[in-house]
Amino acid sequence: MSAVGFVLRDLLVGYGYFAVLIVVAAENLGLPLPGETILVTAAIYAGTTHVLRLPLIILAASAGALAGSSAAFAIGRRYGDALVGRYGRYIVSTRRKCVLAATCS
Repeated sequence: MSAVGFVLRDLLVGYGYFAVLIVVAAENLGLPLPGETILVTAAIYAGTTHVLRLPLIILAASAGALAGSSAAFAIGRRYGDALVGRYGRYIVSTRRKCVLAATCS
């Protein structure tokens, strides 16, 4: 098992469903975390140890995805224009392109 696998297993043993919720939420927020990997790890852990239940893992992952996506949307809505104005040149984006994209949607 890789180092990531051991870390995810330890998170699941220590924090259970909360670890699934936080990792999936952080991944949906845009952080490069292994959201799908923790779901597979949690499912295997649930099947082999019977400590976690699969429906509750799915519920925690769904809640985490909803929370992370909602937070990312709120951050983008509040600070998106300022961030694109300041750092857009690093991702080859301009104010004109953003206005064009906003009028097309």
